[in-house]
Amino acid sequence: MRGLSRRQFVTIGLGVAALRATSVSTRTLSQQRAAPDDVLSLSLSEVSKRIRSKQVTSVELTQALLDRIKVYNPKLNAYITVMRDQALAQAAQMDAEVKANRFRSA
Repeated sequence: MRGLSRRQFVTIGLGVAALRATSVSTRTLSQQRAAPDDVLSLSLSEVSKRIRSKQVTSVELTQALLDRIKVYNPKLNAYITVMRDQALAQAAQMDAEVKANRFRSA
C-alpha cells in the first residue's frame, strides 16, 4: 500500500477542517451575505447553495477557514503545512468559474 503525498495529505486535511468547521444550521438562503463566522456555522450543502446563489464567495469561505486554522492550529497542531496562498488562488479560480456560471459539484 502506497502512502499519501504531502499534497494529498494537506488536501485531505483542509477537507476535514472544512467538514469539522461547519455544522448543520437552520439559517435560510434569504439572509444577506454571511459574516465570516456565520459561514463557518453552515453545513457544506448550505455553503454550496450560497456559493451557487453568489451570497458567499469561495475566497470568503477559504479565508474564514484559514483564519480558523490560524487560531486553533497552534493549540491542536493539526497541520504540518498550511498552503494559504495556494488555497486562496484556487478559491479565486473557483470564483471566476462561478462568475462564468460554470459550477463544480458540491
